[in-house]
Amino acid sequence: MRHRIANVVTIKQAQNLAQNITYLTFSDKRLTRILAHIKSKVDINTMAPSYVRVEQKPGGHPWHLDTGTKNHMSWCKYTARVLLTPEDSFEGGGFYFRDDPNNALFGYRDLILFDQIPPNEHFVASHSGDRRVLLMFFA
Repeated sequence: MRHRIANVVTIKQAQNLAQNITYLTFSDKRLTRILAHIKSKVDINTMAPSYVRVEQKPGGHPWHLDTGTKNHMSWCKYTARVLLTPEDSFEGGGFYFRDDPNNALFGYRDLILFDQIPPNEHFVASHSGDRRVLLMFFA
């Protein structure tokens, strides 16, 4: 399962969310619209251990499922991500799915929602500049 919803947040909302690299709570009012879109597609649980954060990780991520490379997040059923900074604010930083490894996804302000099946194994290339992403992991 994989869904993409374009422009799930406005430019102003993306800028607001991108201000701090931090963990958020699912009760944060800025997430209401995003969560409504997700809930229209899948049944999610926002109680712990589920969590949400804004991340900036210049080193990227190797190929993985969000259950963790050591299965430390075996509880994770769904992942949602929203790129909060425009593609011209960084170099590199492509998001790739295993079944389409030559197609870098960026999708500024787009929601990408997926489950933890092998084709959804993914990789994030390293980057320079200001790349910030809203990440949500759901039990």
